[in-house]
Amino acid sequence: MTGNMEIIPFASKEAYLAASIHDLVHIPYSPARSMPHILYTTCLGSLLHMAYHIEKNNLWDDLFAMLVGTASASNKKVGLIFNELKAINVYKWDEVKAILSDISKRINILYQKKENRIIDYIKRIFGFKQFFTKLYVIYGFNPMPSTSFGSMLYSDNEKVIIAVYINDIHRENHVLDLIIHELLHGLIRLNNIELEPDVEELIIDISAPDGYLSKIIGLVNKVNTRPEKVFYFQQRAEQYKHLFDLLVEYYEKKIYDKIDVIEWVKMNMK
Repeated sequence: MTGNMEIIPFASKEAYLAASIHDLVHIPYSPARSMPHILYTTCLGSLLHMAYHIEKNNLWDDLFAMLVGTASASNKKVGLIFNELKAINVYKWDEVKAILSDISKRINILYQKKENRIIDYIKRIFGFKQFFTKLYVIYGFNPMPSTSFGSMLYSDNEKVIIAVYINDIHRENHVLDLIIHELLHGLIRLNNIELEPDVEELIIDISAPDGYLSKIIGLVNKVNTRPEKVFYFQQRAEQYKHLFDLLVEYYEKKIYDKIDVIEWVKMNMK
């Protein structure tokens, strides 16, 4: 039996907007990273203006803590940002909120059924000594039926805040799988594990979603990992091809019964 981690869902317009703005300026392949000055003159101007003030005043942590209810809006600047978020109209928000609220309830039911197995295998495979007690999930709407996205927004010694962008076409198993992917990023930070960003991403990608960890904990019947993943990292493709093969070997031969995946990678990537 392992320690518990509670999932606390949020289908909040303001939290969804804040998470989207965060991704707009932080995801490496976001168009706002390459031409923000041009996008500012479009309908994205109000969001980018908020991002400017949040970044300038280092407000992300305080903002997300307030949005999920773990801190008050004592910071006046955070309060002003919240009021701006509240004033923004999200197209058909009532319909979207109903979709997200329904999915979040079903995800929590599924998680409760699999909680012990999920935590036990994450600890065994990744060797984590510390674990979060609370996982806050901000649900956002993704209007593209065939895709899903997630991001990690905040973490400290007790909790992690993530966002997932989904819709009612996605199965509960897939959404929980996506949540686990973002949770793993937070747990790596909680346990002070130092990895190159690309190495961390590939280790987690091959684990979940639709990966080997996903199959072990019963979220998928078939692993869907592809060698093409190494081509996300073109500058060091040969090294990452070697890493991909190592990770496949780790899971296929059940080496997690002997050592954790971080130790396995560090031992074999020297």
